[in-house]
Amino acid sequence: MRLAVNAATICLLTCAASANQLAFERLARRTPSVVATVPPQGDNAGGSAGNLVNRSGINAEGLSDDSYTGWHSDGSDPSLQWVKLDLGRVVPLETLKVWNYNFTWKKPDGARQPYANRGVKDADLYLSDADADPGADFADWTFLKTITLTKATPFESNPPDVIDLNGARARWLAIDIRSSYTDDDPEGENRFVGLNEIEIIVPDADAETRPAPVAPVVESTSATDLATVGARLGGESRCRQ
Repeated sequence: MRLAVNAATICLLTCAASANQLAFERLARRTPSVVATVPPQGDNAGGSAGNLVNRSGINAEGLSDDSYTGWHSDGSDPSLQWVKLDLGRVVPLETLKVWNYNFTWKKPDGARQPYANRGVKDADLYLSDADADPGADFADWTFLKTITLTKATPFESNPPDVIDLNGARARWLAIDIRSSYTDDDPEGENRFVGLNEIEIIVPDADAETRPAPVAPVVESTSATDLATVGARLGGESRCRQ
């Protein structure tokens, strides 16, 4: 059944779209641009460091995807691996979100081989407010805390580990990997370690200004559905007939 176009329908469409856009703008304001680097890798490394911060390792619902995204090392000792994140300027850090490695390989016979054991297990977090790259020996960094990440559940989409950074001010954040879940697998065939995605959240007042992503179009044949979508996205309707 087609929805009759009238003033009330146009009002609901406008309000739902506005609320949708507002939700995306809030996310953009709180998620600053980040540049990721990792140690020099050999030929067996998978994915670039840039994949860790471009949202290619998670799906539209914010869950880790088991397709080939993210990054993994070249098979050397996991404790030699690290990830450095450069926010470009000193800001207060609210939350770190980390989606652990969740790749599944589809074999020629159609069977699926999970590699969640390549996910990071334990890691140390370091911060720095240096203007230039503070290096990777962590001698000039400030130790923040040791974290243990959750191993991804194979064949499923997984939520991130959420780490509270308590407003610590820094330009640089480093994840110095200490172990992977391969360490718990005595029959593991290699020493790869990887992550799907990383995201840093900063307070609204200190987030950088940048164009917000374009919100997806909401399609519906029901005015009631459109109003519900707007409400769930946190929008406030100010439309009047």
